[in-house]
Amino acid sequence: MTKLASALAALSFELASRIDEEEVAELVRKSLLDAAAAAVAACKTDVFATAKRFSAAAYGAGHSSFWFSPELGTSALGAVFANASAMSALDIDDGNRAARGHLGAAIIPVATAIGSQVDASERQFGGAVLAGCEIGAFLGAAEQPAFSASGRWAGVGAAVAAGLLLD
Repeated sequence: MTKLASALAALSFELASRIDEEEVAELVRKSLLDAAAAAVAACKTDVFATAKRFSAAAYGAGHSSFWFSPELGTSALGAVFANASAMSALDIDDGNRAARGHLGAAIIPVATAIGSQVDASERQFGGAVLAGCEIGAFLGAAEQPAFSASGRWAGVGAAVAAGLLLD
């Protein structure tokens, strides 16, 4: 493992362990509430309907589900794609000013899909979301020159969350 990967892994574990602290737990709860609100608002949009159709066709069946939707049995990757699409469809999902972008739409759907597959505890799930968002925000804020493109660093945060949940 490279020095950078080792440092990111160590920081991920350290951040995830903070989930018991009251302020951190509250931050995670607010992030999840924001994710749910953005996704609920987009439930009836063409974006979400198209994302669900694409997910079913491209990623197939499985044991994951689309949020706030009656369809059941999509793959984890299909659920991540469609649920992330719902979160960002109306551009009302969370944002991070320092990183100049959106973290939750990348990280929370990944953590939800993988967390349900591995039967993660509330603490594991919250720690994964917290660490993924923090590391994604660190990377976005450090980007030089400053550029507003969540896709360049939010995926790293999603990978951090997935890695923590998959142990």
